[in-house]
Amino acid sequence: MAKKYDLIVIGAGPTGLMAAKVAGENGLKVALIEKKNDIPKVKRACGEVININEYSWGDFINFNAKRKLLNFPVNGISVKYEGPYKNIYGMYTYSPSGQCIIMGDCSEAGKVGDAARKGIAIDKEILQRGLLEDVQKNDVEVIQGTFIHEVEKKGETVTVRDDSGEYEGVFVIAADGLNSKMAQRLEFNKEREFRGTLRCLFWHVTGVEPPAPDALIHVMGGKEAPALFGMCCTHREGEYWIAVDDFSYKTDLTKGADYVMKKDAFSPWFKKLKIIRTTSCVGNLYSPVVEPFRDNVLLAGDAAYSPQISINGGMICGWKAANSVVLALLEGKRNKEGVMSYLDWWKKDIVERFPYGGGNFMESLEDSEIDYLFSLFKEPLPGTLDPTTAGMHMQKHMMKIMPVISDEHPEILEKLKAFQAKTSEEIYAERQKVGFPNR
Repeated sequence: MAKKYDLIVIGAGPTGLMAAKVAGENGLKVALIEKKNDIPKVKRACGEVININEYSWGDFINFNAKRKLLNFPVNGISVKYEGPYKNIYGMYTYSPSGQCIIMGDCSEAGKVGDAARKGIAIDKEILQRGLLEDVQKNDVEVIQGTFIHEVEKKGETVTVRDDSGEYEGVFVIAADGLNSKMAQRLEFNKEREFRGTLRCLFWHVTGVEPPAPDALIHVMGGKEAPALFGMCCTHREGEYWIAVDDFSYKTDLTKGADYVMKKDAFSPWFKKLKIIRTTSCVGNLYSPVVEPFRDNVLLAGDAAYSPQISINGGMICGWKAANSVVLALLEGKRNKEGVMSYLDWWKKDIVERFPYGGGNFMESLEDSEIDYLFSLFKEPLPGTLDPTTAGMHMQKHMMKIMPVISDEHPEILEKLKAFQAKTSEEIYAERQKVGFPNR
């Protein structure tokens, strides 16, 4: 016989933990189901960075170190974080030869201190452990080490099944991550545009000496390089992570990383490099789900977005989804109408405001052309760690330098126009050919 709940939450990352916490605090009978046996433990690639002091995912997040609280003032949320952290002041993006686009001058921002930071590197395990403690304090039943293999709407309730039994809830929040099995089983992915299978090799390292030690760093371009090479400090003194991403299974990620690190512009950073541990991840990227609701199941976080809604975005999403379920049950609306507050927010503040996509125009340029474009960014742009905001800053400056490009290198301008005219299908065609959509 199925165990009965008001809400079943599937997935215990930041999104699912927040959803279960909020629902429990509101007095709902909740089950939180997770495949891992040690919920807080981070076992896959993760940058463990939280954006702060700027608008991101519809909120202006700040960190009160004295009270050990992450605060989300727009939504009225506070989340405890009692672990170590390190300030991150900006984003530095390098061309193949080392030309740099600076978003937030770290040397100047560092003089200001906390008020000028754009993010903090945290210990995600400690954050999740704190959320889990709050979940358990609110009498949520935590079921771990199990896989949900079936979900079915029956009348006014939803039944989910694992190998040991059945669980029945009025609503289900599926927060099971980028490769969501719930999104697949409910056939959301059949309606989404497949944008490739991204592989990521992720190292934790010591001994690196980047010119901006408190910046999020990217190296873009390079015909023999992977699609993206990124690095950032962690919360541990002297430790960084290095991420190497690519969409083609033919790319050797280790060799790609080695190629970047041996280039003249970057090799001085890595002379004392020591890899202390390695993780990875593989993710199928799709367009965001337009309406993340079906048969009383709400998708939340990465399960409905692409590719990363971030730690802070995930927590906001879990809070919104859970509150909509609470309101639906209080009003006696055990259906789609009851959770329209979440669906309206998702459409307005996620799909329309943060429409991940558009591809990378630098893929259409030669290395020397990327170097030239980057050289035209003479002054630092406003600081940000938010990829959508960064894109807006880039686009605004590109409009300013278009006349210069037209005069000096009209062929580059023609390439940029040609890329802008491409359809989504054309942009992602090559990625789709070598990806594994697994719809």
